[in-house]
Amino acid sequence: MATVIPRERKDGRISYSIRASDGFRVNGDRVRPSTTWVPEHGWSEKKIEKELARQVKLFEDSVKAGTSQDSNIKFQTFAEQFIHDYAERKLKIKTVSEYEKFLKRIFPAIGHIRLRDLKPGHLNALYSNLSEDGMNLKTGGKLSSTSIHSYHRVVSTVLSKAVKKSGKTQTVKLAGTTGKRQMVVYLQTNTGV
Repeated sequence: MATVIPRERKDGRISYSIRASDGFRVNGDRVRPSTTWVPEHGWSEKKIEKELARQVKLFEDSVKAGTSQDSNIKFQTFAEQFIHDYAERKLKIKTVSEYEKFLKRIFPAIGHIRLRDLKPGHLNALYSNLSEDGMNLKTGGKLSSTSIHSYHRVVSTVLSKAVKKSGKTQTVKLAGTTGKRQMVVYLQTNTGV
C-alpha cells in the first residue's frame, strides 16, 4: 500500500508525494521508492482525488513489476548502480574500466543532477565543456570529436538503462556531429499524467 503525503509548494499549489514499500535491503533498511505528482492548476477536488488514485495505482504497479525508479536518484548514484548491477556482470572488464574512466570526468558536470531534472541543456553543456582547450590531459588542448563521442556513448548507455526502468524518454542531438545523427536519451519528468 502506498502512502500519499500532500505538500504545499512555494507557489501555493499542492503536490503529492507518493511512497511505496519495495522490501528490504541486505542491511535491513526498507526500500521506499517515491515519486511526486502535481495536479494541473484549476482542477476540482473530485478530479484531483480521482487522478491521484490513478497515479498511486500506476506507481504501486510499477514498484511491484520492478520497473519503478526512484525519481530522486542522482545521475552519479544511478551510474554507480549501473556499473555494479549491470556492467560488471554483462560487459567485458576493459569496457567497464573505460566506462569508469569516462564517468570520473562526467560526474563533476552532471553527477549531482537528479535523473528527473536532467535536460538536454545539461548534456550539451557537458559536451561543450569537453571540447574546450585544456580538456585533453595529455596535450593540454581540446579533446577530439572521437573522444567526445566516447563520453556521449557512456552517458547514452547509462541513461538508456534508466529509461528502460522508467519508460519515459526524449532524445537530444549531440552538437557538432557529422553524418549520422548521434542521439542520447534523457528522462522526461512525469507531472500531471
